[in-house]
Amino acid sequence: MSGELGPLSQSQREVAERLRELSRYLTSLITNLRQLALLTDKLTMIPWEPLDVIRLVRSVCHDLTVEAKRKGVRLTVQAPQSLPPLWAERDGLTQVLINLTMNAIKFTPPRGQVTVSAHATDSAIQLTVRDTGVGIAPTTIPKLFREFYHEDKPEVGAVGGTGFGLVIVKRIASRHHGTVTVTSRLRRGSTFRVALPLRSGLEVIKIIVGQLIEQARSRHEHFSLLLIEAAGSHTDRLERVLKESIRGEDRYYPIEKGKLIAILAHTNLQGARVITDRVVEHL
Repeated sequence: MSGELGPLSQSQREVAERLRELSRYLTSLITNLRQLALLTDKLTMIPWEPLDVIRLVRSVCHDLTVEAKRKGVRLTVQAPQSLPPLWAERDGLTQVLINLTMNAIKFTPPRGQVTVSAHATDSAIQLTVRDTGVGIAPTTIPKLFREFYHEDKPEVGAVGGTGFGLVIVKRIASRHHGTVTVTSRLRRGSTFRVALPLRSGLEVIKIIVGQLIEQARSRHEHFSLLLIEAAGSHTDRLERVLKESIRGEDRYYPIEKGKLIAILAHTNLQGARVITDRVVEHL
């Protein structure tokens, strides 16, 4: 680094680096606070969609491979060939996986192991992030999900942080009516498990309609629910039409693949008729 008016002295370089670190910290803190505000607002809608969890897990771990290699940590994925689709928020679930996996890498020494796995029970999808890191003291575990709580571990280079990563994980899981649990042993490693309930498309629509009713009451707005029954070969074409026709905050949901599609529109009856005519026109 050099200054515009000449080379920087060693002390000036140190000050500049501290300022840069502070800038990164404040940027991250502001981002986390904004995200928490949205997660806390009960009127903020979850953009539900049926997700391929295995693909999402592999994608996140692929993106974090460079960071794991930089730290000298082995990052692996364990998952079956297939899992039931999970109705969830893509960005939220991605954030959960990133936060937990980054934490695991951060608190694991070189030549350690981080394993991200996914499996299904009768009623839920369970995501597990296990590491062979420094571990967490039993007295510390209850503090992990408190805002601003952070614990440095200089021995593994884990210094700095906003203290919101795990808070965000828990808030996202709670919004999906899921749970987060932690087990750990000092100097042996930690395991974080996130369980998210499996739901049918119809169950999700009921949740969404309930949220929309509350939102409409609070904001004195209208919304409409349209149900379209799709016949076999026309399903794919109908979904393509909906992607082109549904705009703004409106959403469509394939409740039963190949059978029933729901459209939730922020409009009154007249507006719903316009949407219906637009869809029919393109079919």
